[in-house]
Amino acid sequence: MQSALPNSEYSFARKQAEAAQRAGKHTQNVAAAQAFQARFPRDAFANHFLAQTLYQAGRKFDALGFGEAAAQLGGLMPDYSSPLAALYQEFGLLERMSALLTAALAKFTDSPQLISDMAYCQQALGKLAEAETLFRKALEMPLPAADREETTKLLADLLRASYRMQEAEALFLPLKSAPAHRVIAHVLLAQAKGQNAQSPIAKDIENLLVQEARSLTAADKAQLHLVLGRLQENSKDYDHAFASWKKARELDSPRYDRAAIEQFHARLKSFYAGELFSKTRLYASPSSKPVFVVGMPRSGTTLLEQIIGAHSHAAGIGELGRITRQNQTLLAAYDQPGGQAKLVSSAMRGELVARAKEFLTLAEMIGGSEARHLVDKTPTQFMDAGYIHLIFPNARIINLNRHPADTFISTYQNNFSHDYSFAFSQEGFAHFYMQREKLLAHWRDVIPDSMLDVSYEGLVAQPEAHVRRILDFIGLEWEDACLRFFEGNKSVRTFSRDQVRQSINTKSVGRWRNYEKHLGPLFVKLKDYGYQPPPGETP
Repeated sequence: MQSALPNSEYSFARKQAEAAQRAGKHTQNVAAAQAFQARFPRDAFANHFLAQTLYQAGRKFDALGFGEAAAQLGGLMPDYSSPLAALYQEFGLLERMSALLTAALAKFTDSPQLISDMAYCQQALGKLAEAETLFRKALEMPLPAADREETTKLLADLLRASYRMQEAEALFLPLKSAPAHRVIAHVLLAQAKGQNAQSPIAKDIENLLVQEARSLTAADKAQLHLVLGRLQENSKDYDHAFASWKKARELDSPRYDRAAIEQFHARLKSFYAGELFSKTRLYASPSSKPVFVVGMPRSGTTLLEQIIGAHSHAAGIGELGRITRQNQTLLAAYDQPGGQAKLVSSAMRGELVARAKEFLTLAEMIGGSEARHLVDKTPTQFMDAGYIHLIFPNARIINLNRHPADTFISTYQNNFSHDYSFAFSQEGFAHFYMQREKLLAHWRDVIPDSMLDVSYEGLVAQPEAHVRRILDFIGLEWEDACLRFFEGNKSVRTFSRDQVRQSINTKSVGRWRNYEKHLGPLFVKLKDYGYQPPPGETP
């Protein structure tokens, strides 16, 4: 809907806002966009422009409402619906993303961008066949070169997630020379089975780092050094592998805020304690359907999700992240003087049940409503255990513990986002690891019957005994299929995708010893923070 004011006045205001965005800093950009939208609040572009400006300024949540207004005022046009779909995807609001794109595609049936967006949404929901059909449909339509390359990359990644590696590689190969995708194409081709430091792709990566050094960002170079380290590791050249990973972290390393982690964990312990759970339990969801697998990233959570999900009465739903976002909003609303009393009152009016229903709605979109248990394996939701118990007092939480040095090596070599800033240094990792241990001790004290601790090393050494214990904790009978999870055709969309296509094994146990001489800072800091190694271990 366009503003009723004269077009000349609108055009002038729009040009002013766009000029401010080109010339100013984020603060000035937002102010100019807000002024533009305030003058034309019913204009689709003005709302879209403000949403994009807020997003670029890092105010992503604030952008959401204006993005929604733009899509509705613009009649769900692709130019407005597609950016909103991307926002929904970033926030994990897949149910909203699906509904938006369904409505938009009903009006704009031939929009390749909307079709590609829906394909990505279907993939995120685990509907791989539907996603592949849509990606291929988009590629049959006229597309700008950049959009064609992006859609090709998304289809290739879907095929890779489906373990159709030869088909995926055939799509990635042409992208090696595409400026926008050359880095990710090299990275993914290097991850194909059998590649090592002597493979042609290793030389291609080394050449790219030298010949295109000026055009590569620090993040690009870091990605390439990380995967080069993996190739060197595959050749058992452990010193050069660690050097490559260290170089990557020097190129692109966010600041790890120890104080912020300590303060947040202290806040969690203070809020989720005492009589809160007994006061709210009657007003929480009675469902025992959710199972939450938590741990450090790269501690075996994907493996355990696949094991449980192979049961005929369970389904894995990946890493939704919804619980973490809900916990954040609840703390923002109630972690203040008198807040717990207000929370109890809100719980009596149905807030906790509504929050639980929101999670289950999304979980069932992915895992199906018929499953008795749905397994969310977001590792860092160990921080949300109190919130989980608040809304789902009958849910089960399984915490995986893995040797810190093995966990560190596995995180250090992978391309984690800056949200995982602890993974970029030995010192930061040691601090986060031990802060987690202290928080887990609190959860074991306040919700002891809801949490089960499982040793990764024990699970892979004696799988049947540990899986029987896990299934008993959840309330499922034994099924042999749980030990044959790798025979299924489920996709895996995390760094662990290759490992969990194999039978349970101990190959990754003690891997850190290949890098022992490089891990002095890690063990020093672990000891400083109170780590007690198992008997017989001499790091």
